[in-house]
Amino acid sequence: MKKAFSLLLALALTLIMGIGVYAADPAQEVDGDLDQIPMPLENNLLGARSLVYASEGMVNIDQGELFLVMDDRIVEPEMLLKPDSEYTMDVYYADADVTNFDVTSSVAANTDLKPLTENDLKITGSNTNAKLRLRSGKGTSVIASAKLDTTGVGASKRYQVKFETKDLYNTKQTEVEYRLVITGTPDNTSLQAGGEGTVAFLVGHGIMDDDDVDSYGEGDTVTISNDAPIWTKKQIERLVEANNYKAITLEHEDGSWTYEGRMNGMGDTNFYTTQDVIPSIMNKYDQDFKFLILPAGVTFPTNGEMRIDVSDVSDDWDRVYTYLYRNGKLTRINTTYDSQDDMIVFRTNYLGAFVMTPVEITDTTVLEQPTEVSPAPSPAPGTGVGGTNNPNTGIPAGMNLIVGLGSLSLLTAGTVILRKRK
Repeated sequence: MKKAFSLLLALALTLIMGIGVYAADPAQEVDGDLDQIPMPLENNLLGARSLVYASEGMVNIDQGELFLVMDDRIVEPEMLLKPDSEYTMDVYYADADVTNFDVTSSVAANTDLKPLTENDLKITGSNTNAKLRLRSGKGTSVIASAKLDTTGVGASKRYQVKFETKDLYNTKQTEVEYRLVITGTPDNTSLQAGGEGTVAFLVGHGIMDDDDVDSYGEGDTVTISNDAPIWTKKQIERLVEANNYKAITLEHEDGSWTYEGRMNGMGDTNFYTTQDVIPSIMNKYDQDFKFLILPAGVTFPTNGEMRIDVSDVSDDWDRVYTYLYRNGKLTRINTTYDSQDDMIVFRTNYLGAFVMTPVEITDTTVLEQPTEVSPAPSPAPGTGVGGTNNPNTGIPAGMNLIVGLGSLSLLTAGTVILRKRK
């Protein structure tokens, strides 16, 4: 049995060594005192200490192991970091073996878990201390920057890692790993016993909870949340079946929009919504604007009714012109006004970047498209399309998708007059 196990282990190691370098993400450009050597997959699996789960939610931490802490909680593989965000994490180490530690409990409450300071890296008789290194591992393509820093004063300065996540709107959560390593031999005996550790977490938007999906029945209005805006294909299939394959009404949690339409056959979809401004539009036009943006770009199988709340501007505007922004251009949309609910209404099968303004725009080209660059392809029906940040627009490239003219009611004349019903 031992011989068979040894053969299997040797085979596994051979496979890992054969594919590890190609499976790992290349080292990214990062800031600060950072070791930019990529961490091959085989090193990640075999060479670095990482938190070992003793049971569900419980971990064992070896003496001298390095790890990250945020908001007094261990950063562990199930922790989700949101895109387009900045996070500051403290570097900690275990001063002794810690067993069965609850990852949701307070780190500060355990005296064997200590923040790493410059004093911990002191080497007696040396002109320099030991060095803390941060090495990139897998999944780091979703990280905009990773910077090793310190906080505090004197030899008690504490080490921190600052992460900035990229502006992503895909439908997956990416597993990210980094490795903390101390080079040199500090006086701290616990760090001599370890002095390294693999830190892991997820980056992406939240996925809808299955129990919440199954709570909806026929005719129910489905709430879209920015905390969990991703709906998987299987979840949508269950929702469609529960609704007896009829049109479904979606409503964003903040009331900014509702959409009623069919969702049959849709794949994984990201409904994340923002009302942030589009810088390129604000820079070009000197007038008021209201924005409603689904950065992933959501395509439904057929046209449905889209309703956008304009109650925050209807008292100040006497009319509203509505546009879809894509490929650097604004396209007018034919809308009506529901004075009862204070919403503009139109039909579409595509939810992207909607722009509203009280003044008609005659020059609708916001950005000239390079002639040598082909336009982005139309999104496949039912897919949430992600995209990296487009530096020319300040919005994700996924918003600038070509949409067939039949998918929106286009307006060539007239506008919507905002008159509230008394």
